[in-house]
Amino acid sequence: MIDPACGTGHIAVAAFHMVRVPPIRGRRPAPVGHGPRAVERALAAVSGVDLDAYAAALTAYRLLASSAHVLGVSLDRVPASWPVNVAAADSLLDRTEPLLAAGAYHACVANPPYITPKDPTVRDQVRAAYPQVAAGKYSLALPFTALMLDHLAVPGGFVAQLTANSFMKREFGRRYVTEFLPRFDARWIIDTSGAYIPGLLSDFQDAHVAGGFAALIMPTSSVACRRGWGVRWRRHLADEGMRKALPVISWPSVRKGRAAHGGACAHGRGGRGRGRVPAGIW
Repeated sequence: MIDPACGTGHIAVAAFHMVRVPPIRGRRPAPVGHGPRAVERALAAVSGVDLDAYAAALTAYRLLASSAHVLGVSLDRVPASWPVNVAAADSLLDRTEPLLAAGAYHACVANPPYITPKDPTVRDQVRAAYPQVAAGKYSLALPFTALMLDHLAVPGGFVAQLTANSFMKREFGRRYVTEFLPRFDARWIIDTSGAYIPGLLSDFQDAHVAGGFAALIMPTSSVACRRGWGVRWRRHLADEGMRKALPVISWPSVRKGRAAHGGACAHGRGGRGRGRVPAGIW
């Protein structure tokens, strides 16, 4: 898997542990993920790229430190031959970085920046590289979606993105919604705006997307697309373009201590207990 906007490595480190100890399915025994082979395999399976060289270095350090912790050794005892697939590069524009090779990943997960590029030169370069999504005063989240779906993912691969919902409300998202996204099979578009989510990214084992990869959720709209799969649900947002283009599932709203679609509320009259989402989403 790859996180093309890895920052300081929150997603990459979580993916490392999930590859090292896969989720238990059925009645099979729990896998052992603390041996050298499991750690080396997990390191080899995770990649990260970030524009900030300091952030990329922190991601590499965190992956190595996690490996050392699992093995119970000091950092200098982690074999130097083990791969640490982290690089400092411009994921949107750099086509010479080996970690950004086309069709190299079965899973792409990212929480890219939602801002508009301030540098006019960079803004025009990104617009030229991603004309299908970078229109007007676009958010960088849209070119990152195109990067993962059109370039990084293998056919039939998974793409999941934490993103702002500005593309649903502003003119720059029109082409993205009506022309780009319909080319792919959207498994979920989950609106978590206004939802109280304890821990945010601290508890990755609580939510698993069918297919084996963790769902990463924040109080924004989270988009997960997978090529080659049919659409299962058909709930729609009020936005006309989204209603015509994509199936949508909204995070249950909180009403008087209960979730709108059933299940316990994360907060409210019942206190700050662990909430549940509607059956069939997770």
